[in-house]
Amino acid sequence: SIFGLVHTIKGASAFFEPKTLHHFFHRFEDVLKRVQGNSLRLSSSVISATLKVVDVTRGLLTEFSHQKPREHDLDRLCEIFSESALSGGDALGAPMNFSLPEIESNPSVSMPVKETGIKIEMQLLDQFLRASGEMTVVRNMINKTVLSLEKRHSADQDVLQLSELLEELRKVNAMVQSKITEVRKVSLKSVFKSLPRLVRDVTAKTKKLCTLQVEGSELRVDSSIAEVLNASLSHLIRNSIDHGLELPEERRNCGKDEKGEIRVCASLKNEQVFIEVSDDGRGINTEAIRKKLLAKEMLSAPEIAQMSDVDVHSYIFESGFSTAIETTEISGRGVGMSAVRESVDRIGGRIRIFTAKSKGTRFVLELPIPKSVHIKNCLFVKAGGQGFGVAQDKIVRLIHVHQELRHQIIGQLEGGVVLRMSQNRVVPLVSLDSILFSDLKRNSQQLAKEFMVVVVRTDGGKDFGLIVDEVVDFEDAVVKELVPVFKKLGAYSGATFLSDGRVGLLLSVEGLAKLAQIGVDAASIQDRAFSGVDELSFNKTEDWLLFELDRSGVFAFPRDVVFRLEEFETRLIQRSGGSEVIPYRGQVLPILDLPGVLGCKAQGESSGASRTQVIVTRMGARYIAFKVTRIIDIASSSNSVESPLSRQTGLQGHLIIGGKTVTVLDPEQLVAA
Repeated sequence: SIFGLVHTIKGASAFFEPKTLHHFFHRFEDVLKRVQGNSLRLSSSVISATLKVVDVTRGLLTEFSHQKPREHDLDRLCEIFSESALSGGDALGAPMNFSLPEIESNPSVSMPVKETGIKIEMQLLDQFLRASGEMTVVRNMINKTVLSLEKRHSADQDVLQLSELLEELRKVNAMVQSKITEVRKVSLKSVFKSLPRLVRDVTAKTKKLCTLQVEGSELRVDSSIAEVLNASLSHLIRNSIDHGLELPEERRNCGKDEKGEIRVCASLKNEQVFIEVSDDGRGINTEAIRKKLLAKEMLSAPEIAQMSDVDVHSYIFESGFSTAIETTEISGRGVGMSAVRESVDRIGGRIRIFTAKSKGTRFVLELPIPKSVHIKNCLFVKAGGQGFGVAQDKIVRLIHVHQELRHQIIGQLEGGVVLRMSQNRVVPLVSLDSILFSDLKRNSQQLAKEFMVVVVRTDGGKDFGLIVDEVVDFEDAVVKELVPVFKKLGAYSGATFLSDGRVGLLLSVEGLAKLAQIGVDAASIQDRAFSGVDELSFNKTEDWLLFELDRSGVFAFPRDVVFRLEEFETRLIQRSGGSEVIPYRGQVLPILDLPGVLGCKAQGESSGASRTQVIVTRMGARYIAFKVTRIIDIASSSNSVESPLSRQTGLQGHLIIGGKTVTVLDPEQLVAA
C-alpha cells in the first residue's frame, strides 16, 4: 500500500522543478523494494526512516504550496536511507530545516474545492452566527408587540396566525444557530492522529517502553478547542513519558509491567469538553517541587510548609519552573507546561492534577464550549428601577412574600436575614439593590412590605435569596460580552438587548454571592436553627400543595415532594398495560388516577375534560404523576398533622389550613399501593 502511494508521488512530482521530491522518492522506492524482496528486514530503524520520510515530504510540499520551492542537498536528505541508519542507527536525527521566509497571505488565492464541500473561514461563520443572534433580539421585540396586539384583538385570526408564525420563526432560528455551531466543529480524530507517532519518537529517545490508549476520538469539538489540544497534548504526553514513566528495569523492580501506559480520554459533559491525559508511572514528586521552590527562592520556607499538595503541584505550570536535573530536547526548560496553561486559560478553561506515588498522574483539562453567540433563557427582574436578567438554570424558586406571612418565613440569624424554604431548610436573604447599589437602607425598607424573592443556586450548590422589586418575564437573551470596566465589578456575566430595545445587564450568581459575602454554610444554619434552641425569630411552618379530587374535599402533598405541576392534553395520554402513560423528559411517565385509587369516583368514570392536571413527583430516577381534578394553591401552615381517623393506605392525616380541614396524602405509600 505504501509502495503504491510512493510510486504515485514519485511520478507526479517529476513535473515540478526543482526535482528534489522526485529524486528523494526514487531513493525511498529503492528501500521499499528491498523490503518487499526480503533483502532488508522490516526493523524499527526502517520504520523510523519511513516516518522521517513523512516529515521531509511535508516540508517539501509546504514549499510547493507557498510557491517557494528551494534547492536542497539531496545527499543530506537521503542520509536516513544509509546502511547504518537502516540497520540500527538513529534514523530520528536532527529534523530537516524547512523554515520558510515570511510570506504575505493572499486572500484572493482560493483554496481547492473538494467534491463534497468547501473551505470557509471561521471568521465568516462567527459573523453569520452573530447575525443570527441579532435576529433573536428582533424576534423578541416583535413577539412583545404581538402579545400586546393579542390582548387588544383576541378574536382577530390574523393576529393569532402571526403569533403561530413567530413560534415557527423561533424554531427555524434555533435550528440555524445549531447548524452553524455544528459546522465549526472538527473531529478529535484529526487531533489524536499524530499522538502515536509522538509517543514512538519520545519513547525511543528516552529508552522507555509505552503503549498509547485513546478514547473518545469520535467526539466533535469546536475548532478553537481543537487548536488548544493541538498545542497542549504534545507537551502533556512528553511530560508524562519523560517525568512520569519509569525505565523498564525500574518498573520491573517495582513489580510493574516494564511497558508503561499513556491514556488519552475525551468526553463531553455539562457544556464542557473533558480531556484526560494519564500515565501509570511514578507520580509527581511533591517534595522535589517544594525543594525547588525554596532553592529558586520563589517562596519562603514557612509559606511552602503551609501549602497543600494541590497548591504545590500547580507550580509545574509556572514559566521557567522544572524539577528536571538536566535540560534535554524533550524537557527541562520549564516552557511546555506553561504553554499548556496559557492555551487553556485563553478559552476560559482550567487544568486539574490528580497524582499518587508509584501509581501515576492524571491531568484533566476542562474546556468550556465556546459560543460566538450565546443565547440563554433568562428571568428578567427589576431592582432600583433597572432591568436585570438571571439565567433560568440558576433559579431554584420564585416566592411572593405577602405582608401577613413575613413573620413566618423571614427571620434573623447572626445579624443577617434568612428565608425559610421549608420546615428544615433556610437560606441567606439579601436585597439585589443592596448588592448592586450598596443601599443597605433599601434592604430594610423592602423587608417592611410584601416583595418578590428569587432563590438562586451557585455552581457549588449554595442557595440564597435575592429580593427584587418586580419579576417581569422569561425571555431568550442574546448574551453580549462585557467591556472590562463592567467585568471588574464582578456582579455581571454579560449584557443583552431587552425586547423594548434597551440594554439589560445579566447577573452573575457567583459574583453576587461573593459581593454579598454569602459564606454561611447551610448545614450549620440548620444545626443551630433547629437544635431546640430556636435562634430564628419566626414560627416554624411547612409548605403544602393543595388540590381537589372530584368534589371530595381538599387534599395536600408536602411541597418538598412535588417536582412540577403539569397540564396535558387528555387525547395525548396513552394506555399501556392497563395504566395511563405519556412521554415525558425522555421517559415514559406513569399517571396514577388519585380519585380512582382513593375511591373518590366510580370505577371507569371519566370526566371528559380536554385537559388533565397532574402533579409530577420524582422518586429516585423515576418521574411519577398523580392525576387530580384541580390544583388550588401552595399554602404555609405551622399546624401539625393530626393522625388519620382511618387506616387507609396513602392517608397521612389531617391538617387545619385557613380554618379548613385538609387531608394530607403520602405519595410514596400511594405508589407502593
